[in-house]
Amino acid sequence: MKKASIVVGLGFGDECKGSTVDFLASRNTTKAVVRFNGGSQAAHNVHVGDKHHTFSQFGSASLIPGVKTFLSPYMYVNPMALLNEGFHLQELGQYDIFTRMSIHKDCVVITPYHRAMNRILEINRGTDKHGSCGVGFGVAVDNNLNGLSVNIGDFKSGLAADKLKEIKKAHLNFLNNTKLSREAFYESLIYDDDNLIEQFIWDSKIAVDICNVVDMDYFADLMGDGSVIFEGAQGALLDENFGFKPYNTWSTTSNLNALRMLKDIYYDGEVETIGVMRAVGTRHGAGPFPTEDVGLNNILNDEHNKSSQWQDNFRFGYLDLPLMKYAIDTINNNSHLSSKINCKVSSLSISCLDQFHQLPVKKVCVDHTGYKNLPPYKAIGGSSVNYINDVIPVFEEMNTDVVPFIESRLGVDVGVISRGKDRSNRIMLDKRG
Repeated sequence: MKKASIVVGLGFGDECKGSTVDFLASRNTTKAVVRFNGGSQAAHNVHVGDKHHTFSQFGSASLIPGVKTFLSPYMYVNPMALLNEGFHLQELGQYDIFTRMSIHKDCVVITPYHRAMNRILEINRGTDKHGSCGVGFGVAVDNNLNGLSVNIGDFKSGLAADKLKEIKKAHLNFLNNTKLSREAFYESLIYDDDNLIEQFIWDSKIAVDICNVVDMDYFADLMGDGSVIFEGAQGALLDENFGFKPYNTWSTTSNLNALRMLKDIYYDGEVETIGVMRAVGTRHGAGPFPTEDVGLNNILNDEHNKSSQWQDNFRFGYLDLPLMKYAIDTINNNSHLSSKINCKVSSLSISCLDQFHQLPVKKVCVDHTGYKNLPPYKAIGGSSVNYINDVIPVFEEMNTDVVPFIESRLGVDVGVISRGKDRSNRIMLDKRG
C-alpha cells in the first residue's frame, strides 16, 4: 500500500511532532521519514522506555531499526550538528544510522558565519527581539534568497571554498557598516579566524562522505511503494507567509512543500495530513500569545524546553481554538495545488492531555473579541501581528471530555492522543463514523 502521511504542527512549535512521527511509524512498516522544511534548529523529543533523543535533522522514527531519513531540498543542513546527532543515535544502538541518511545535493548548508550573524542581529535588536534559536537558519535562508549559499553537493564538486568566501565577504561588508554592542562584537570575532573555512570544509566532508548524497530520482523511487512519513518543523502559526510578523520563521511550515514534492512525481498513493497540537497553549520565546497565563509556569513543566539566551522563556497558556482553526484553514488553503491529492488536514493528534488535567481551571479559548474590523482568518497572516496583540480571549470551562469538544469546534476527527511523553503513553483512537 502506498501512503504518505504529512505531520505538521498547528501552533507556535513544540506540539510534539517528533513523538507523533515515532508513534505512527511504530504502528506500521514505515520505510522512511522525509524532512521537508526548516533546518537544524528543530528539536523533536522522542522517549521510548529508557531511551531519549532530541531529533534535529534525522527523522524522528530513527529509533526504529531500518527506518530511513531523506532530507529534501527544502531542508537547511548543518553538517557538524548532523554528525553529532548521528553519533548519539549510535550510542542508543542505531549503529547503521548514517547509511540510513540520504541528503539531497541541493540542500543549503548552515555555516558558522550564518550562526554568528544570526546571533549578532538578534543581540542588536535589544529588547525588540524577534525570537530565535540562534543556529543561523534565518540568515542562511536570507542569504540563499540573495544568491549566497553553499549546497551539500558543493563539498563534492569543490565549489564550497569559493562560496564560503563569498558569504564571509558579504557579512563583513555588513558588519563594517553596523554599530555593534559589546556582546555582538564578541560574536563577530569568528570572522577573524583565517582557518575556519578550511576546517569547516574538512568537517563537512566527513558528514557528506558518511551519508548518501542523492537527487530527486531517489525520492521518486522511495515513494514507489510502502508507507512514508513527512515530518514538519515548527508550527503553522510561525509560517513565513501566514505567521504573525515579525515573530515568525523563514520557513513554510504547512504541508505545502510536501505536497509540491508529491505533485512533482505524480504520486498516486493515499495522502493524509495530520495536524499536531497540545491540549494546552505554549510558546517558546518572543511573540504575542493571547491565552498566556504566567501562573501556569509554576504548575506545568516541559523538561526539554528551558529558558535559553536565544529563545528566552518557555511560556504556558490555554488552548486557543480560534488560532488552531486559523492554522487548519491556512493548511487547507493549499488545496489549490492539486485536485488529485488530498491536501487538507485529515485528522488531529492531541498531545499532553496530562498537562490539561493539571490545569487549576480546565478551560479552552473558544473565541476572540476586542479587535476592530476583525478580518477573516485567511486574510490575517503575514501582516497583522496587531491581531493577536489586541484580541481578548473568550474561555469556556470543560465539564466534559475535551477531545470530542475539540473535534466539534475544529471539524476534524482526533486520531491520536497522548497522556505523557513516552511512546507507550500514546493511543490511536478508533475512526468515527
